[in-house]
Amino acid sequence: MSVVRTLPGVSRPLTPAELAARGQQRLNVAMLIGGLPGLALAIYLAVTAQQGPWFYPLAAGIFVLQAVIIFSDLRYGLALFILSAALSPRLPGLYDNLRVEDFVFLLCFIAWVLRSMGHRHFATPRSSLTLPFLLLTTISICATLYGLAAGVVPDWKYSVFIQVKRVEYFLIFWMVVTTVRSRQWVDLLLLVFIGSGALAALYGIIRGDDPMAVSSIRVTGPEGENYNTLCGYLVVAIAAAAASLLRVQERGQRFFVLACGAIMVVGLLLTYSREGYIMLGGTLLSLAFTRYRGLLLLLLAVLIPVLTIGPMRENLKDTGRTIAAARTDDPGSNSLTARMNGWRWRWNTGFAPRPIFGGGVGSVALTVDNEYLMRACEVGLVGLGFFLWLLFRMGGIIRALNRAGRDETCRVLGVALLGGFVGLLIQGTVAPAFTTVRTMEPFWFLLGLGWVAYTIARNEARAAAVPAAAIRPAGPGF
Repeated sequence: MSVVRTLPGVSRPLTPAELAARGQQRLNVAMLIGGLPGLALAIYLAVTAQQGPWFYPLAAGIFVLQAVIIFSDLRYGLALFILSAALSPRLPGLYDNLRVEDFVFLLCFIAWVLRSMGHRHFATPRSSLTLPFLLLTTISICATLYGLAAGVVPDWKYSVFIQVKRVEYFLIFWMVVTTVRSRQWVDLLLLVFIGSGALAALYGIIRGDDPMAVSSIRVTGPEGENYNTLCGYLVVAIAAAAASLLRVQERGQRFFVLACGAIMVVGLLLTYSREGYIMLGGTLLSLAFTRYRGLLLLLLAVLIPVLTIGPMRENLKDTGRTIAAARTDDPGSNSLTARMNGWRWRWNTGFAPRPIFGGGVGSVALTVDNEYLMRACEVGLVGLGFFLWLLFRMGGIIRALNRAGRDETCRVLGVALLGGFVGLLIQGTVAPAFTTVRTMEPFWFLLGLGWVAYTIARNEARAAAVPAAAIRPAGPGF
């Protein structure tokens, strides 16, 4: 005797598509829960930064479990990657800057390569980012070889590490674009992305200096990461949460997004980071250039009263004084003055002697605290032009998403990416925002989701012969 399955409270039988969707939902939950042991290990490492005699056997077992999940379906691997990147704990006893998400990424990359070999076809990264990225990478390698030969690059291992990480960011984008094929998975991974940001902020709040005294808490990231770096990541995740509120209708999801957004905003405010506050302000103001200006007013109505609380009000005043006196102040008492003096010195010693092609990756340290100056020193004016071209192309993707007519997924990701991109452009003036692992892994991941959403919307529009006004053609730079 056959059994007809029905929805609760509904007498009609489930269609095969509905049965498949419910089965997929259960599988999604089961696979993500299966990855929680790896996440638990990441949390333990982030909190204790220690290892016992049981560490390596347990880590090996979890590594195998993660591999089973990732090789079962690479989309689960992408979810686990962004979750582990949230805490980004270092692995003890290994290379100084090797982290948990590096192993998850390695598993994802191997699974992606094997899948492509099985299909006997490697998907070409047909995006507007490919050409400027390849040109920038090529000139970076050439300049670095010159710098090593000339003795300008002091540590070849550090140089290789930085260049490999920059290539990894593009591979993250490429894997997302060639793996995620449906709106359902775009939505799921976006929620995972938002949850990962809240996890990072919550961890920082819990490990604050004095949880019993709010005024003395200063939220920071994992070991080896300062509060300014954490702010770069949180700004991108906050932008994603704010944009998601434009679309989420289901009550449970709306509560989840609101809760995650609130945790991240509180975490960022409690960093007392000057650049974090300025980045958040730029991110919020970017909403004024979208059709969702009402969201800007709502967020400002919530944040302005919060910023009048004692410690935050004083931090804002101190930020204003620091900027106003930066040109003439003492470098020992004004961090911005010290940075400006450092920039001047780097310009004279790192850029001026080699202005055309630079001295190579690693010729200046990340402590230069300016992405644009660092790139100019590394690859000269030619390479800086390719880098700015790459940023322009990113802006083209974001602009196209925000012009995607009636497509809600595109609009949400367009607003999210616009807010995060503006924040990172601001941070790039005082930090290596487009090189730092903490900011670039999530940003390229989110950019990949945006490209997927635009591609789906464009293909659906073509298939349905939708008028051009519904999905506008991409503008310059796309």
